Amino acid sequence: MERNFLKSFRAKVLLGLTAISLTPSSLLAETYRPKLSFSLENNGNSNIVHLFVYPPGTDDRINEKLQGRVVKPGETADIDIYNKPGECVYDIKTVFADGEQNIERQANICEMNGGTYSLYGKDDRVFKVSNRADQDIVEFYWRRPGDDWGKDLLGSVNIGARQTVVIPVNDGKCLYEFRAVFANGRIAQQSKNVCLNNNTVVSDVIFGR
Repeated sequence: MERNFLKSFRAKVLLGLTAISLTPSSLLAETYRPKLSFSLENNGNSNIVHLFVYPPGTDDRINEKLQGRVVKPGETADIDIYNKPGECVYDIKTVFADGEQNIERQANICEMNGGTYSLYGKDDRVFKVSNRADQDIVEFYWRRPGDDWGKDLLGSVNIGARQTVVIPVNDGKCLYEFRAVFANGRIAQQSKNVCLNNNTVVSDVIFGR
């Protein structure tokens, strides 16, 4: 049975800051105040018990962000990152209650600012569906080869032209077929081995013109 989620990426707006005169003490506060924030989202099957965000090459046991909080499956937690201006690249280590760990190397946390960082179970697949056509995708299906298409995953939601959405499903295979129905009636299908040259749970599914 598939778990149907549909999440659009959020646009991020950078607001200009008025220049101010900084004394040494205020400069220190400016350097280490919370600069970035995002929501940690647990789409796995076990509680998230630790989240470490640390500069590459440093001790991964420092900079623990949950501080005793537990993020249960289906829940989110707000995370603040204390970073120096212009410092964006960090390693992110997530520890689940069942002992599973997820490590993302050299993640750009500046790009996460104001958005969501989603974690999935080891038996999940996540399809990152990109619509590069000029028409909206009004229906989207996936199946294992030889199976029926099943139901449309989008429901009343469309994937707009030039838009990308993330669709997690409760499945851990490698070979899939995808079907997109566009607003003008055009149907596009493709087959893909999502395990090929891909060691992560997230797989790109791109529909062009």
